[in-house]
Amino acid sequence: MQDITCTLSATGLRDRRSAWLKVGRHVAASEAVPGGIGLTFTVVPGLRESLAELVRREAECCAWMRFAMADVPDGIRL
Repeated sequence: MQDITCTLSATGLRDRRSAWLKVGRHVAASEAVPGGIGLTFTVVPGLRESLAELVRREAECCAWMRFAMADVPDGIRL
C-alpha cells in the first residue's frame, strides 16, 4: 500500500478544498467505481475549464490520484 501525504501548504489545501466545493455544487450524480468514485456534473459555463484545471493541479501534487474526464449525455463525467 502506498502512503498518502499531502504536499500542499495549509493555505494551498484551504484553496484547493474551496475550489472542489465550488465545482461540487454542480454534481448531479455520484457512484462508486473500481478504486474510487465517479461524479457527473451538470454543464454550466466555465465548469469544464475549472474541472480540467483542478485535475491538472491535483496531478502536480497528488501523483497517486487518477482522473478521467468525459462528456456524457447528461453532463461531464469525472
